[in-house]
Amino acid sequence: MKTLFFLVFTPVLFFAQLFTIEGTITERATKRPLPYANIKVIDTSLGTSANADGKYLLRLEKGNYQLVASFIGFQSDTISLQINMDIPISFKLNRTSINLYEITVWPKENPALAVIRKTIETKNRRNYKLNSYQFK
Repeated sequence: MKTLFFLVFTPVLFFAQLFTIEGTITERATKRPLPYANIKVIDTSLGTSANADGKYLLRLEKGNYQLVASFIGFQSDTISLQINMDIPISFKLNRTSINLYEITVWPKENPALAVIRKTIETKNRRNYKLNSYQFK
């Protein structure tokens, strides 16, 4: 009986405790939420996205981490923190301008049109041969 008790409850001791980091990602000037903004834990593959209201939730083990909040059109914000309990952390991102080079695309003939023309030409030759077929 003692062995069964030991085998059932011992694995619980080996699981790491996860702490919750949650908060909101908003625009600093207007205080409006930034829907679907990203949170990434630097030097790991961990991260999450905010929901439509800019709220996020991330579960991490005890330790030191750097979190980066990002959203297109806004400057990213990075914070360092030591996690040993549940922590509320909100990010306020500043808007930034994105300057992109102008690209002009001029249309040329669609390459598929050459294939279609060749197919139609081949079909017409085949149909002509079928219509003029003779047999004795």
